[in-house]
Amino acid sequence: MEPKTFLIAQNVNIYSGDKKNQFARTGEIGFYHLKKAGATGVMLGHSEVKDGLEIINKKWKSAIENGLFDNIVLIGEDWEDLEKGWDKSSEPEKNEMKNKLKNKLNIILDGITAEIIEKTVFGYEPSWGTRGSGKEDVLPPQPIQIENMCSFIREIIKDKYSKDVRIIYGGSSSPERAEEIMPLNNVDGLILGSAGKTVDWVLRIGEEITKSMKNKQSGRKGILALNWKAYELEESYIDFLKAINSFDGNLIDVYLSPIATELKEVNSLL
Repeated sequence: MEPKTFLIAQNVNIYSGDKKNQFARTGEIGFYHLKKAGATGVMLGHSEVKDGLEIINKKWKSAIENGLFDNIVLIGEDWEDLEKGWDKSSEPEKNEMKNKLKNKLNIILDGITAEIIEKTVFGYEPSWGTRGSGKEDVLPPQPIQIENMCSFIREIIKDKYSKDVRIIYGGSSSPERAEEIMPLNNVDGLILGSAGKTVDWVLRIGEEITKSMKNKQSGRKGILALNWKAYELEESYIDFLKAINSFDGNLIDVYLSPIATELKEVNSLL
């Protein structure tokens, strides 16, 4: 069985409270455009977008109101929250960081129902952990930190909604990093930015996700999310889709996020 594939946008603009016509937005991309292009969800909270917590919450609610339910919601600490690194932080400092993350998550979750939670993928993505963050000289989050924070996010959501959710990690991925991260109990998949530029890496990382999810037997399906950002891919979309369709659909779902101008093209190939 081939994986279930979702087409979601990298971002969206919302227009509330300024009394302007929603279509009088030259150069902006709204839900009307996304739905017309075939998107069924949006990536929310990506560290490179730098939306405030209230805006993430508003975008999420607006996505639901517009019938887009296949959303990925990313959250993580800012650089200032973890300047010294996890290994050099004391337990009180780690607890303070977790409390900040909990407060952020509670703002994002405001007014979100359990039914919506079931359809949502959550991601742990520290703003300093991604390529392009401006912190490339800093060691990316290590497995012990990733497992701790993904476990904490899962715990918060379970306490609030009595629901288990799927949680992915985003930041400086590679096939080698996938081998380190995917065996972690609370990581269900990865979101790839520049690591998703080549079919070879997508194949290798996707295979690691499926292998790890089979071994963990968590009852949750793995997730491979490809955030094809503002760069040119090294192979065609057809080549990527052939690779993706080789994965075991019983073990993995795939989320595709091309740039907005190519949503329609990718949708025509699905």
